[in-house]
Amino acid sequence: MPNSGPGGYEFDPATIAHRITDWEQVLDDIRNDENQLRQAQRHANPPSADKPAVKNAQDMRASIQAAIDQNTAMQRYIRQWIDALHKAERTYVAHDQELIDGGSAADGQGLCSTDVVETTDNGWRK
Repeated sequence: MPNSGPGGYEFDPATIAHRITDWEQVLDDIRNDENQLRQAQRHANPPSADKPAVKNAQDMRASIQAAIDQNTAMQRYIRQWIDALHKAERTYVAHDQELIDGGSAADGQGLCSTDVVETTDNGWRK
């Protein structure tokens, strides 16, 4: 995954697919954490009806709710990231198919295994 210049990286399709799998596993783990947090919140009950015990249980539920809120925000972010990776994956597939099919309609040129691109020492095309 070489640096493609300021602000970005290039990924090949196999790397993108691998990253999607990795992030989907992270998302599953975070969903499991959410389930555990919700279960803990349901069980955060005071041991007695006295005010300090009730207040402690309320504070604990509020704290767990803050963790649930953070968890769901992370899930939202990860879903957006996975969606972006899927979009990138589709872009590569479409671009690769265009090259296989003979290039764009505008230039009529395709990519074949014998195509060679000459570059200068600084990486620009000749």
